[in-house]
Amino acid sequence: MKTFATVAELIDSAEYKAHQAFTCLMPFDEYRKAPGFSQSAVNDFLRSPAYYKAKQESPKPPTQAMILGSYFDAMLTKDGIKGFQVNQFDGRTKEGKAQKAEAESKGVRLVSVDDHNDVERWRDSLSMNASANWWIKNAQPQVCGFAWVNDIPVKGRADLFAPDVPACADLKLLADASPEWFAKNIQNFDIQAAMYQSIFGRAVGMADITNLDFYFICQEKHDFPANPHFTGVYEIDKTDILKAHAVLGQALIEMNRAEKEQVFAGYGERTISARWSR
Repeated sequence: MKTFATVAELIDSAEYKAHQAFTCLMPFDEYRKAPGFSQSAVNDFLRSPAYYKAKQESPKPPTQAMILGSYFDAMLTKDGIKGFQVNQFDGRTKEGKAQKAEAESKGVRLVSVDDHNDVERWRDSLSMNASANWWIKNAQPQVCGFAWVNDIPVKGRADLFAPDVPACADLKLLADASPEWFAKNIQNFDIQAAMYQSIFGRAVGMADITNLDFYFICQEKHDFPANPHFTGVYEIDKTDILKAHAVLGQALIEMNRAEKEQVFAGYGERTISARWSR
């Protein structure tokens, strides 16, 4: 698997020029700058084209919850762990402010001691779950994928990728990792599963990309000692993912048109049913 240090190297590669689906390794900041629609962008667009455009033009800094989730991923996969540092001082003290300033000058994100201890406990909980632990031990972390769907560029970065299976898994740190919560929020995840099948299924040369398995490894932010019962490993029903593929394909067409025409509609006026769905 190739490694690209910059977006320029990626775009100059033979695979990219040929619009060939492929996987590679590259720094996260470079991946974010790479062209192509991501699953998060698609979900933003499905909420509203105007919402998607506003987020593209005015990106917000990561919240503390997002930083904690990224630190959890890094602790599990060891990828990007050097980008974090445990803050040994109170941020209100002179020492704490100095450490914060030094870390920020190096582009390092600070994590409190309490958050670090929580993440260690949640990591231990996850490792006690046999299915989740298999992924951590056997899959390759943070693999980037690029593909073209109807000649529209798309991209994804799999937390864990097992090409021999073939399958991908996404790590999620949640306040509620129960099956009930996941089922109620599944429309936030079915597009992701369809997108990663479209990218990584093509990259491994599958005739039917929907046969690529995609798992969500969900760890709950519990207050208990390390406990595997608060870790859930979920796979979305294939019938639902097939429906998501149809939504994804249409969304990509509309996103591509909106970008070309620079027209991004808002919420508009409509009649809403209590059975509202995509």
